[in-house]
Amino acid sequence: MEKLLLTGFQAFGNWRVNPTEEVASKLASCDIGSWSVSSVILPVTFSHCWPKLLAELQSCDYSAVVMLGLAGSRNLITPEATARNWVESVGRPDNLGEEMPAGPILMPGEDLPSTFGAEKMVAAMKQRGIGAEISHDAGSFVCNYLSYQLLNYLAGEGRGGFIHLPPTREMRPDSIWKQSKLIEAVELCIGQIELSGL
Repeated sequence: MEKLLLTGFQAFGNWRVNPTEEVASKLASCDIGSWSVSSVILPVTFSHCWPKLLAELQSCDYSAVVMLGLAGSRNLITPEATARNWVESVGRPDNLGEEMPAGPILMPGEDLPSTFGAEKMVAAMKQRGIGAEISHDAGSFVCNYLSYQLLNYLAGEGRGGFIHLPPTREMRPDSIWKQSKLIEAVELCIGQIELSGL
Protein backbone atom coordinates (compact mmCIF):
# COMPACT_ATOMS: atom_id res chain seq x y z
CA MET A 1 0.00 0.00 0.00
CA GLU A 2 1.06 3.58 -0.62
CA LYS A 3 1.47 5.97 2.31
CA LEU A 4 -0.85 8.93 2.80
CA LEU A 5 -0.40 11.69 5.35
CA LEU A 6 -3.55 13.24 6.83
CA THR A 7 -3.16 16.52 8.71
CA GLY A 8 -5.44 18.25 11.19
CA PHE A 9 -5.14 21.51 13.10
CA GLN A 10 -5.28 22.41 16.76
CA ALA A 11 -8.10 24.62 18.05
CA PHE A 12 -7.78 28.33 17.27
CA GLY A 13 -9.46 31.67 17.79
CA ASN A 14 -12.73 31.40 19.69
CA TRP A 15 -13.15 27.71 18.88
CA ARG A 16 -12.52 25.47 21.89
CA VAL A 17 -12.05 22.41 19.68
CA ASN A 18 -11.14 21.71 16.08
CA PRO A 19 -12.96 18.77 14.45
CA THR A 20 -10.05 18.19 12.07
CA GLU A 21 -7.85 17.15 14.99
CA GLU A 22 -10.20 14.31 15.92
CA VAL A 23 -10.77 13.26 12.30
CA ALA A 24 -7.04 13.01 11.63
CA SER A 25 -6.42 11.17 14.89
CA LYS A 26 -9.27 8.69 14.33
CA LEU A 27 -8.12 7.77 10.83
CA ALA A 28 -4.44 7.41 11.74
CA SER A 29 -3.10 3.88 11.20
CA CYS A 30 -6.14 2.98 9.06
CA ASP A 31 -5.99 1.37 5.64
CA ILE A 32 -8.40 3.13 3.27
CA GLY A 33 -8.60 1.93 -0.31
CA SER A 34 -5.03 1.76 -1.58
CA TRP A 35 -3.73 3.99 1.19
CA SER A 36 -2.06 3.40 4.53
CA VAL A 37 -2.88 6.50 6.56
CA SER A 38 -0.68 8.34 9.04
CA SER A 39 -1.57 11.64 10.64
CA VAL A 40 -0.01 14.71 12.18
CA ILE A 41 -1.67 17.56 14.08
CA LEU A 42 -0.35 21.00 13.19
CA PRO A 43 -0.29 24.28 15.11
CA VAL A 44 -2.39 27.16 13.81
CA THR A 45 0.63 29.39 13.37
CA PHE A 46 2.19 30.79 10.23
CA SER A 47 5.72 30.27 11.49
CA HIS A 48 5.39 26.65 12.62
CA CYS A 49 2.73 24.85 10.55
CA TRP A 50 4.75 24.41 7.37
CA PRO A 51 8.09 23.52 9.03
CA LYS A 52 6.33 20.83 11.07
CA LEU A 53 4.59 19.40 8.00
CA LEU A 54 7.79 19.56 5.94
CA ALA A 55 9.73 17.69 8.63
CA GLU A 56 7.13 14.93 8.56
CA LEU A 57 7.22 14.73 4.76
CA GLN A 58 10.99 14.41 4.80
CA SER A 59 10.87 11.65 7.41
CA CYS A 60 8.77 9.26 5.32
CA ASP A 61 8.03 8.55 1.66
CA TYR A 62 4.43 9.75 1.38
CA SER A 63 2.66 9.52 -1.98
CA ALA A 64 -0.28 11.73 -0.98
CA VAL A 65 -1.10 14.43 1.55
CA VAL A 66 -4.61 15.45 2.59
CA MET A 67 -4.81 18.54 4.78
CA LEU A 68 -7.91 19.32 6.84
CA GLY A 69 -9.02 22.67 8.21
CA LEU A 70 -12.03 24.19 9.93
CA ALA A 71 -14.18 26.69 8.01
CA GLY A 72 -16.33 28.10 10.79
CA SER A 73 -18.93 29.78 8.57
CA ARG A 74 -19.39 26.99 6.03
CA ASN A 75 -22.19 24.44 6.06
CA LEU A 76 -20.75 21.96 3.55
CA ILE A 77 -17.59 19.89 3.24
CA THR A 78 -15.48 21.71 0.69
CA PRO A 79 -12.42 20.22 -1.02
CA GLU A 80 -10.34 23.12 -2.29
CA ALA A 81 -9.67 23.22 -6.03
CA THR A 82 -6.76 25.63 -5.67
CA ALA A 83 -4.41 27.25 -3.20
CA ARG A 84 -4.04 30.98 -3.71
CA ASN A 85 -0.67 32.67 -3.58
CA TRP A 86 -2.02 35.21 -1.13
CA VAL A 87 -2.00 35.72 2.62
CA GLU A 88 -3.78 38.41 4.62
CA SER A 89 -4.50 38.11 8.32
CA VAL A 90 -4.37 41.63 9.72
CA GLY A 91 -6.91 41.65 12.53
CA ARG A 92 -6.94 37.83 12.60
CA PRO A 93 -3.91 36.72 14.59
CA ASP A 94 -2.78 33.10 14.64
CA ASN A 95 -2.31 31.17 17.88
CA LEU A 96 0.98 32.97 18.54
CA GLY A 97 -0.61 36.37 17.97
CA GLU A 98 1.12 36.82 14.61
CA GLU A 99 -0.68 38.74 11.87
CA MET A 100 0.44 38.55 8.26
CA PRO A 101 0.20 41.66 6.07
CA ALA A 102 -1.49 41.29 2.70
CA GLY A 103 0.79 39.91 0.02
CA PRO A 104 1.92 36.86 -1.91
CA ILE A 105 3.08 33.81 0.01
CA LEU A 106 5.96 33.16 -2.37
CA MET A 107 7.53 35.38 -5.02
CA PRO A 108 7.07 34.78 -7.84
CA GLY A 109 4.23 32.32 -7.95
CA GLU A 110 0.82 31.62 -9.40
CA ASP A 111 -2.17 30.02 -7.72
CA LEU A 112 -1.70 26.25 -7.61
CA PRO A 113 -4.28 23.52 -8.33
CA SER A 114 -4.87 20.70 -5.92
CA THR A 115 -3.78 17.32 -7.23
CA PHE A 116 -5.89 14.90 -5.20
CA GLY A 117 -9.06 14.79 -7.31
CA ALA A 118 -11.39 17.27 -5.60
CA GLU A 119 -14.15 16.72 -8.16
CA LYS A 120 -14.21 12.97 -7.55
CA MET A 121 -14.39 13.54 -3.83
CA VAL A 122 -17.38 15.84 -4.13
CA ALA A 123 -19.17 13.46 -6.50
CA ALA A 124 -18.64 10.54 -4.12
CA MET A 125 -19.91 12.50 -1.13
CA LYS A 126 -23.00 13.71 -2.98
CA GLN A 127 -23.75 10.17 -4.11
CA ARG A 128 -23.78 9.12 -0.46
CA GLY A 129 -25.96 12.06 0.55
CA ILE A 130 -23.19 14.02 2.23
CA GLY A 131 -23.36 17.77 1.69
CA ALA A 132 -20.32 18.87 -0.30
CA GLU A 133 -19.17 21.25 -3.01
CA ILE A 134 -15.95 22.36 -4.64
CA SER A 135 -14.40 25.52 -3.21
CA HIS A 136 -12.26 27.88 -5.26
CA ASP A 137 -11.28 30.10 -2.34
CA ALA A 138 -9.42 28.64 0.63
CA GLY A 139 -9.27 32.04 2.30
CA SER A 140 -6.13 33.93 3.27
CA PHE A 141 -5.38 32.52 6.73
CA VAL A 142 -3.20 29.61 7.88
CA CYS A 143 -5.17 26.96 5.93
CA ASN A 144 -4.50 28.50 2.52
CA TYR A 145 -0.94 29.38 3.55
CA LEU A 146 -0.18 25.77 4.41
CA SER A 147 -1.93 24.45 1.31
CA TYR A 148 0.09 26.71 -0.97
CA GLN A 149 3.37 25.76 0.66
CA LEU A 150 2.60 22.07 0.25
CA LEU A 151 1.49 22.25 -3.38
CA ASN A 152 4.53 24.34 -4.25
CA TYR A 153 6.73 21.74 -2.55
CA LEU A 154 5.08 18.84 -4.38
CA ALA A 155 5.42 20.64 -7.73
CA GLY A 156 2.95 18.25 -9.35
CA GLU A 157 4.64 15.12 -7.99
CA GLY A 158 2.28 13.05 -5.86
CA ARG A 159 -1.20 13.87 -4.67
CA GLY A 160 -2.05 16.77 -2.40
CA GLY A 161 -4.82 19.12 -1.41
CA PHE A 162 -6.91 20.71 1.30
CA ILE A 163 -10.41 19.95 2.57
CA HIS A 164 -12.34 22.42 4.71
CA LEU A 165 -14.77 20.93 7.22
CA PRO A 166 -17.74 22.75 8.78
CA PRO A 167 -18.23 22.98 12.55
CA THR A 168 -20.09 20.22 14.36
CA ARG A 169 -23.39 20.85 16.13
CA GLU A 170 -21.53 20.94 19.45
CA MET A 171 -19.54 23.87 18.13
CA ARG A 172 -22.29 25.80 16.36
CA PRO A 173 -25.94 25.22 17.32
CA ASP A 174 -27.30 25.55 13.77
CA SER A 175 -24.85 23.00 12.34
CA ILE A 176 -26.23 19.69 11.04
CA TRP A 177 -22.91 17.88 11.35
CA LYS A 178 -21.94 15.13 13.74
CA GLN A 179 -18.27 14.37 14.23
CA SER A 180 -18.87 10.81 13.05
CA LYS A 181 -20.23 12.08 9.72
CA LEU A 182 -17.14 14.23 9.16
CA ILE A 183 -14.95 11.19 9.78
CA GLU A 184 -17.04 9.16 7.31
CA ALA A 185 -16.75 11.91 4.69
CA VAL A 186 -12.98 12.26 4.96
CA GLU A 187 -12.56 8.49 4.81
CA LEU A 188 -14.67 8.48 1.64
CA CYS A 189 -12.57 11.29 0.14
CA ILE A 190 -9.33 9.44 0.80
CA GLY A 191 -10.77 6.39 -0.93
CA GLN A 192 -11.26 8.44 -4.10
CA ILE A 193 -7.61 9.41 -4.49
CA GLU A 194 -6.04 7.55 -7.39
CA LEU A 195 -2.61 5.98 -7.40
CA SER A 196 -2.19 6.43 -11.15
CA GLY A 197 0.38 8.93 -12.26
CA LEU A 198 2.47 8.77 -9.12
